[in-house]
Amino acid sequence: MISKGDKLIGQRVKELRMKQNLTQKELAELVMGSPSSITRLETGQIMVSILYCFPTNILFCSLPMHENIA
Repeated sequence: MISKGDKLIGQRVKELRMKQNLTQKELAELVMGSPSSITRLETGQIMVSILYCFPTNILFCSLPMHENIA
């Protein structure tokens, strides 16, 4: 079952990906995933996996502090 938290995380991943001007394919390559997995993650169709959390956290933590999740 997909939780509301997973959907919110997916939405936030999409927002941050777009701020970095990355395509879903580019993000997938950076986190060693598939573009279809990124699509399903962003749309809340799959649960957030720890395999995606760590690499995306490193990628998006490189944003300036005002861009990070509070």
